[in-house]
Amino acid sequence: MTRVSHDGLSRKGRFFIVHVIPFAIILAGVLAVINGARDLNRAKASVNWPVSQGVIVESKVSTSRLRHTTGRHGRSTSYRARIRYQFEVDGKEIIGKHIAYGEIFYSRKAAVKRVNQYPESSSVNVYYMPGHPEVSVLEPGVHPGVYFFPGIGLVVLIAGVFAATRFPRMFFDAEDPTG
Repeated sequence: MTRVSHDGLSRKGRFFIVHVIPFAIILAGVLAVINGARDLNRAKASVNWPVSQGVIVESKVSTSRLRHTTGRHGRSTSYRARIRYQFEVDGKEIIGKHIAYGEIFYSRKAAVKRVNQYPESSSVNVYYMPGHPEVSVLEPGVHPGVYFFPGIGLVVLIAGVFAATRFPRMFFDAEDPTG
C-alpha cells in the first residue's frame, strides 16, 4: 500500500520532485553551458581558421509553424535562412551549413536579408576548423547570439541548484503540519 502524506504526495512522488526534477534541470543547464562554451570557443578560434573557396549551393528561407497549446490561440511561424555551401579541403568535397556562430533566430525580414546576402552559385570564403573541416562558417568571429546558450544554461543551472537545495526543505519540513 502506498503511503500518502498530508500534502497528497506519495513517497515516490516526493522522491521524484525532490531529486529527479532538480537533477534533470541541473543536467539541462550543464549541457547548455558546455555546448554554448564550445561554440563560443569555436567562434573565437574561427578568425584564425584556414580559408577555402566555396560556392553557395542552396539559399532559401525556411519556415516552421508551431501550434500553441497553452494560453494563446492559433499558430506562430519562425523563419530561418537555410544556406548550404560546398567547398573542398585536401581533395574532399564538404557541404557546410553554418553562417556564423551565434545565429539562432530570425524574423522573416532578417531571414530574407540573409538569403539575399548569399545567393545560390555565388563564391564565398569558407573558414574551417583545422583537422575537422566539416566544422565551418562563412562569417568567423564572435557574434552577440553566441552568448545565448551559455547564458540560458547558466540560468537553468542556477534554477536547478536552487530546486535541489529548496525542494527537500519544502517537502520534508512540511512533513509534520503540527510542528
